[in-house]
Amino acid sequence: MDLSISFKTSTKMSSIKHNNRDLTEKEWQEPAHNHIMREQSDDNIYLKQENLKEVYDNLFGEALKDYNDKQKRKDRKIDDFYHHVKKSKTLDLQREFIVGLGSKADWDSLPREKKLQAGEKLAEYITEFEKRHPHLYIYNAAVHLDESGAPHAHFNIVPVANGYKNGLKLKPSFKKALANEGYTDNGRTLLKHFKDDEVKILEKKLQELGYQRREVGTNDIKDLHEYKKIVNQANKDLEHMLVADYGAPEYINETTGDYYDLIEYHNFTEFPREEDEGQIARKTTIQEKINWIENHFKQIDKQFWELDEEVYRLETKKQVLENFDLPEIKKEVINKKAESDTLSEKIKRQKEGYDKNKSILRKQRDEMQELAKYDVHDYKSWRESKELVQELETIPQKRFSGNFLFSGDLVKRLKIFVMTMVDRLDKVTSRNNLLETTIEKLVAKEQVLKQDNQRLSDYATKLKTENTKLKKDNESLKGSKTLLEDLQEVLTDKEVNNLNKRLEKLREAQRASRKRDEPNQSKGRSI
Repeated sequence: MDLSISFKTSTKMSSIKHNNRDLTEKEWQEPAHNHIMREQSDDNIYLKQENLKEVYDNLFGEALKDYNDKQKRKDRKIDDFYHHVKKSKTLDLQREFIVGLGSKADWDSLPREKKLQAGEKLAEYITEFEKRHPHLYIYNAAVHLDESGAPHAHFNIVPVANGYKNGLKLKPSFKKALANEGYTDNGRTLLKHFKDDEVKILEKKLQELGYQRREVGTNDIKDLHEYKKIVNQANKDLEHMLVADYGAPEYINETTGDYYDLIEYHNFTEFPREEDEGQIARKTTIQEKINWIENHFKQIDKQFWELDEEVYRLETKKQVLENFDLPEIKKEVINKKAESDTLSEKIKRQKEGYDKNKSILRKQRDEMQELAKYDVHDYKSWRESKELVQELETIPQKRFSGNFLFSGDLVKRLKIFVMTMVDRLDKVTSRNNLLETTIEKLVAKEQVLKQDNQRLSDYATKLKTENTKLKKDNESLKGSKTLLEDLQEVLTDKEVNNLNKRLEKLREAQRASRKRDEPNQSKGRSI
């Protein structure tokens, strides 16, 4: 019996929960999972179930640390490499492979045991895949045997490529990872050769199960029915080539015009979003695939010319830079630095002059403030004394018996000036003495007040203590009153009166004691 081989791959994120059958009861009841026969889910084979973010930490954590340690600028450091790759347009966050053996029609006619054996071979293939491809790390893998139709496997990988000169030494690039493993092809042929190699290995697994790979279109044409069959197969081969070799989309959303690959179409039909309601998706026709490829190559051609223009611009810029006279530029820089140093020295001298003038102005300001302390009378006396000195310096002098002779008018004026100054000095001295006496009295009063304040403070403390004691005595008296009332019932009136008199005497003695202890308040006098 012959069986076909299906080998699909995509970089789109798939439903890991669906692949691992990690569904809630509510999710199991959704139409998207009606095709799953839950009673057969125990036959599924789960080889790996790892968290993608944790896988990134394990695979790229050390490389990320080495990269960040070398960065001097904070904005060039990468905090979260997983999210960094998720936003990248050149790196592959992950890639999913879907591998199947045979078709639904084939397995509808085969016993369940054969399907389980095929599942074991698929699990074996995945285990060997990871050994063959050390640069393709499998983080999730499951073989589904609980769906109607062919047994198939979903496995997700993270490519780990090395040999980078810039950035991290390890990066998730599928093409670069295959290049690390020895693939020398470029572009679409790289994926085609990789796929052909894997299909050959799957073909061997089929042979181990006792089947041959079905290769349609190799028989001779016998009738019209056979001819149509061959034409249909040729169209399928053409579509396969357009998809595998040129990346043409397999499905299209007629409502939005968006193109889907197999996994996106699967998610659209089985896990529709609210915004997808009412939209229709179908397989693309051969002509639509060809049109997409033509538009795709037009875009590539446009990008090529844009890159070519950028290269030309960079080459022109390079020539301009090469024409620069670097020694002349260096000389000009030295001259500018010399001018800057001269200007700095000039600014320094101006600042020193400014500081000096500032000091002079401050001194003059202090002198003006000192002059402002004197009143008009002081200025008048100073002016009179200055005039007298000037007059003494200018009048003619006569020496008589070793003495100077002055005019009578000058002597009279000098006497008046001296007497005025002496009188003023006496008044100032008297006022100063009065102030000193007043200050001494204030100091003495302050000492008395301090002493009174201390006595009052001590007395207040004593009152507080006594108040506390009185409270206790009051409590005792309450008990004594109760006791007295009880005693009145057994004592005579005379005995009760005698007891009251004795208590009153005790109270008088306490009041007299407190009165003696009261401090004498110093009334003082005001000044």
